[in-house]
Amino acid sequence: MGQRCKIEKVYFYWSAGKAGTVEWFAEDLAYMVNNPLENLEISYKVFVHRMGRHHIQSDAAMQVPLAKGRNNFKANFKTMKKENPGETIGILICGPKQYDYQIRLQCFLQSWTWPWTTKFHYHHETFSW
Repeated sequence: MGQRCKIEKVYFYWSAGKAGTVEWFAEDLAYMVNNPLENLEISYKVFVHRMGRHHIQSDAAMQVPLAKGRNNFKANFKTMKKENPGETIGILICGPKQYDYQIRLQCFLQSWTWPWTTKFHYHHETFSW
C-alpha cells in the first residue's frame, strides 16, 4: 500500500490564451473560492495572455483576479519554495508540451538548488479532444 499524504496547501495556477477561454470554469472557481475546504489553504492565480473585452466579466464571475501576461514559472516556484521550506510539494500539470517542459524543468532545478530542503514532485496528465 502507498504512503498517505495530507494536503495542506494548493497553489492553483491557470494560464489561458484569452479571457473568454476561462469563462466555462468561472462558476466552479467562484464556488471553490467562496466555499473553502476545512484545513486547506488554496492560492489562486489565473494568467491571461490577451485580455480583450472579456476581462471585467471573467474577473468578476470567478472572483479571482486575472493577471495579464504569461506565468513566470521560475518566480512562482521560488515563491512556493520560500513559503514551504523543508516540505515536499507535488506539482500536477495538464497543458501544452511547452508548459509541461518548463514546469518539469523547474521541479528539477528548484529541488536541486540551495536550499535543498524543499522537494518538488512532478506529475502530468495529458489528454486530447
